[in-house]
Amino acid sequence: MSIQSINELRTSLLGNGGIPLANRFFIELPAIGNAQMPQVNMLCKTMNMPGKQIATVDRQVNGTLEKVAYAALWDEVTLTFHPRGDFLIKKYFEEWQNMSFDMTNEGEVYHKPKYRSEYEKDVYLYQVNKDDGEVSYGCKLLNAFPTSVNAIGYSDDNKQPIELQVQLTYRRWANMNIT
Repeated sequence: MSIQSINELRTSLLGNGGIPLANRFFIELPAIGNAQMPQVNMLCKTMNMPGKQIATVDRQVNGTLEKVAYAALWDEVTLTFHPRGDFLIKKYFEEWQNMSFDMTNEGEVYHKPKYRSEYEKDVYLYQVNKDDGEVSYGCKLLNAFPTSVNAIGYSDDNKQPIELQVQLTYRRWANMNIT
């Protein structure tokens, strides 16, 4: 590799914000109940940006098998949090989940589903540049809601902080076209 090629590679890697770091992200969750959003967002330890998979089916054309797209598929987004001692983040997601069902009927407890419009909210995920702290990439989860608030594991083996994992599903996601 020539010096010119190395310089071109270096310029390419370091230009336009450099290589993004995995620890430079933040999320914007919707207001649910009395949760203070900046505090909730700061407690996020990990998140994953959504991807997209194109589902295909084999179709025979003139004796040749071809793959033809028939659907777009999205994985759920997983968020991992370090709860505070007041378990604000756990209470936040439990309250959001409870918005999807009517839990009472004249003293009896049951789970009557509500309309999607009553519990679906938009969620924003961002990648931040390491140098200037500006957002370099963002996506919007449209009509999202938590499908799973996982159990919290406890152990007397060590003094590690507890973690809470939450899965969000959504109708689709959109790139926010940040420049």
